[in-house]
Amino acid sequence: MLTKTNEYYQERKLSFDETFRTRIHRSLSWLRKADTFTEESDLDMKFICLWIAFNAAYGKSLPALDHSCSEKYAFKSFIEKIISLDSVNLLASVVCGKYAMRISFLVENKFTFQKYWDFTKGVEEASDWKRSLSASVKKYNDCRISMDVSTILSIVFDRLYVLRNQLMHGGSSCGSKLNRETIDDAVGFLSDLIPSMLLVMMMNYKKDHDWGQLFYVPVKE
Repeated sequence: MLTKTNEYYQERKLSFDETFRTRIHRSLSWLRKADTFTEESDLDMKFICLWIAFNAAYGKSLPALDHSCSEKYAFKSFIEKIISLDSVNLLASVVCGKYAMRISFLVENKFTFQKYWDFTKGVEEASDWKRSLSASVKKYNDCRISMDVSTILSIVFDRLYVLRNQLMHGGSSCGSKLNRETIDDAVGFLSDLIPSMLLVMMMNYKKDHDWGQLFYVPVKE
């Protein structure tokens, strides 16, 4: 999928405005970097590069005092927007296709469920984490049957965000054997999902379609 997405970009980049072109270019640059990590020992670095690619795709500048839009809210809104534009069901083919089993493992795994970690820290409100996890898994399975891709991805990214925090905040050792299968599942899924997202964005490019201002605008001196 990365090759197809990159080729599409190269063929059409001059028709994109600078802001949109920069957004896609930055995301693709991190996807290509992620693709250079081929060994199992590189899974952590690959996941981090993939998450940066995702950040580059959805990230936008917000007013300094605007606390109403958390990062999780921002990327979930982005996902909903992508799905609304995905008339050819590219994301559905990733979610319900060859990665369906990997996604299921992520959703069912207590170690990617934030409430479990809250419980281990003694948070009283998290004492029912097992029931909450079961409810989340049931909701996910129901959505698979109804092909509710938006809710599926919302649930999956809740799990991926836990992995992201573990790595980015030093909550996991580099190359830890404890989470190899989980990171491997996440990497495989994101490696197809993010290029598919970029392709949907480009296929629906319109100059008046607002993806937001870039966090850091390129400055030419």
